[in-house]
Amino acid sequence: MPTDRFSISDAEAALREAMLASDVARLEALIADDLVFVDQVGAVHGKAADLALHAAGGLVLERIDLSEQRILPLADGGACVSVRADIAGRYAGEPFAGAYRYMRVWVRQGAAWRVQAAQCTAIAG
Repeated sequence: MPTDRFSISDAEAALREAMLASDVARLEALIADDLVFVDQVGAVHGKAADLALHAAGGLVLERIDLSEQRILPLADGGACVSVRADIAGRYAGEPFAGAYRYMRVWVRQGAAWRVQAAQCTAIAG
């Protein structure tokens, strides 16, 4: 099935909304079971750790402003998305704010798009 740029954009928007709301049920549906996520310090996380962080209130996001989104269709029907995210919130109870570049690989599983791999890089300055 060819990658539909509009549906990938919708999936990205749904992911943003779910992260802002810490909506674990919605995140569960948007993240592949075999997720590989590399965070801004190089640590590798899976789906369970990501969901647990939101469920426990360890990560509370107050703002996610997205820009510079690029969607690259992949030969297998998936898509690679690069996006800048200006984020503010609390991590482990401590406030933070910063600019990050995310790269996500979306795959079609059944009728839904799911994030299978992602990386976050802090943008200096």
